Amino acid sequence: MRMWQISTGFALVLFIAFSGAYAAETITSPSGALTVTVKVVGDRLYYSLNRGSDVLLEDSPLGVTVDGIDLGGGVSGISGSAVMVTNETYATRGVHPIAVNHYHEMIVTVNRSGGGDSSFTMIFRVFDDGVAYRYQIPGSGTRTISGEASGWHLPVGTLVWYQSNTSNYEGIYNAADIGSFDSDMGGPFVCKLTNNAGYLLCSESDVQRYSGMTYDADNGNRIIRGEFLDDSNWSVDAGSYTPWRVTIVSYDLNGIVNSDLIRNVATPPDPTLFPDGINTAWIRPGRSLWSWWADGTIDWNHQKYYADKAGELGMEYILVDEHWEDWSNGSQTKWDLVTEVVDHAGLLGVSVNLWKRWSGINNPAGDYSDMRLFFDQVKQTGAVGVKIDFMDTESVSMLDFYNAALRIGAEKQLMINFHGANKPMGEDRTWPNEMTREGVYGLEYNKFLAIEQHHYAALPFTRGAVAQCDFTPGSLVTNDVRLRGTSWPMQLAMGVVLTSPLLHWTSNPGHIDDALPAWSPQRELFVNIPSAWDETIVLDISQIGDLAAMARRKDNLWFLAMVNGTYNSRVVENVDLSFLSSSAYVTDAIFLFDQMDNGAAFDVQQVSDLDYTSYDLDIPMRTQGGFIGMFVTTPVAAPSGVTATVAGGGNIIELTWIDNSDNESGFIIERKPYHNYSGWWTEIAQVGPNVATYTDTTDLHGQVEYTYRIGAFINNIEVTSRSIPTHRD
Repeated sequence: MRMWQISTGFALVLFIAFSGAYAAETITSPSGALTVTVKVVGDRLYYSLNRGSDVLLEDSPLGVTVDGIDLGGGVSGISGSAVMVTNETYATRGVHPIAVNHYHEMIVTVNRSGGGDSSFTMIFRVFDDGVAYRYQIPGSGTRTISGEASGWHLPVGTLVWYQSNTSNYEGIYNAADIGSFDSDMGGPFVCKLTNNAGYLLCSESDVQRYSGMTYDADNGNRIIRGEFLDDSNWSVDAGSYTPWRVTIVSYDLNGIVNSDLIRNVATPPDPTLFPDGINTAWIRPGRSLWSWWADGTIDWNHQKYYADKAGELGMEYILVDEHWEDWSNGSQTKWDLVTEVVDHAGLLGVSVNLWKRWSGINNPAGDYSDMRLFFDQVKQTGAVGVKIDFMDTESVSMLDFYNAALRIGAEKQLMINFHGANKPMGEDRTWPNEMTREGVYGLEYNKFLAIEQHHYAALPFTRGAVAQCDFTPGSLVTNDVRLRGTSWPMQLAMGVVLTSPLLHWTSNPGHIDDALPAWSPQRELFVNIPSAWDETIVLDISQIGDLAAMARRKDNLWFLAMVNGTYNSRVVENVDLSFLSSSAYVTDAIFLFDQMDNGAAFDVQQVSDLDYTSYDLDIPMRTQGGFIGMFVTTPVAAPSGVTATVAGGGNIIELTWIDNSDNESGFIIERKPYHNYSGWWTEIAQVGPNVATYTDTTDLHGQVEYTYRIGAFINNIEVTSRSIPTHRD
């Protein structure tokens, strides 16, 4: 077998063998785990997907309808190209920071004897965690597309998790056996296979100048077919490509959540707009406060109050939602008042995003001149992003609008958040300035009615598994009209089990202060929840719609979150903490349990020097409840037993501590006046390894009470001991 290899940068590309003309072609994944077979049965084109003896997809129809002819019919034969092997990585965000893009690709030429085009080509990419394919439109000039035969033929007994809203994708996820229900479905849909064969997640990616696909399930039929409800037909250029039709495969839910496949087949970002890709400097993930859900008040002075509280909580953003365009104050225009809010927030290190209804900036004339003018005005105020709302369709013209907003936003260096939106389809790779997207039945509905509890525990493995999900979690109210039977720990847990690089917490500052008092352990946990993660592990006790259990890491902080998807209380016993094995020591942990008789409360527990190998963590959850915990980890053990003694007539403080590590590079001694609880620690000295004493004589003042903390460090990673107060009389 001949092999060609090209190596450039981080990408490795191989060309393997050449196939002649056959009635079937097979492509295996890089490890050989998955096999895709493209075949002709009669005169119809199909493909199937296998993993060893597991049949993941039975013969599934293929074809695109061009100028009224289904090109998947009238097929006389197929031939496959050389197999190209690509192995590369790129920066991403959300569940982890680096994506792996490793696949085998074959171009399949389909020859036809029926009416219409005599041949066309398809591209198949087979990954170790799934398959993607697309069609190239044949011929010349402009062609008319009116549908596809593309489908997923699922095995007997497959359980399908789906939602039926195909406009703004705000539907409840429910489950039914394949062939037992009739429904139009908005993607993604997720399949649980029988015989422990695992899961499939099915959707699409890289939709350019094409209509968005929804899905049709019919009673008595095990084939889920693609359909297009927003356009009966549309024009494309010959030589262009359809979107990718994607199936992700995993034995477990961890593989579904961690898959990069949908982003892998999306178009990479334009380096002229995004010189550092997703890490381009003006694109900044972060946390946001937002007044619409909790207060419904959009007064500009109220927005300043939200900025004050965002700064106090260490959050990066506030969102000024609908009705800011009604602002005026004497001679001050709405833009003057936005600038005033932006300037005020900026003093606190907080940036501002503004809401806009899509129809106000939709006119495509002059390359969307209305949009350009609006974005220029936003930019002039100093605001950094725009929330665009109420699109409610994925027609060709609307998807053109999405792409225009992202492109022009990038030109103006503005971040974008879409609400009233369709499913995500890899846009955040092509356009890294898309920070989040709704397209989900989110917590805003709790303002009006209770969300079915299983939906909370289904979302992390369905809609939330494919990309950023602006669920807007965190109802910390005491009034059950807004809490709707759920619990505070569950509400915070939703901010961990779902990913949104622009994370909007829904409670107002007063609710946050009441539930999370200043300097409390629960507040410390909350302010450390990030909006993007370095590592994600789905615990194997998770079941779609029943229990979502996830561990996620950012830097040296691990979070463990659980969501009870049932209306029954439960106890998860002896939780597996092996996700902590990458960290040698857990110096501190904060656990926020349900109070079993009160959803609007936390049962708070703190643990120091936790040994994850022997610690028995049992998690009780109330009906509609949850749990969230934070673990502070380090590769070096923290010192303990800090003591301080006043000596030398009050001009000297002798410090001692217990050295609990055998690999430290040294110790850092820090100090601050005890009364200044919110002040900064000041480093006063460093000592070498294996030292357990220090004498402080630096700038001590009489009648001042000091507090000290000692930190061991290794390779610039520090872990501190507990602080202790030291009196000087």
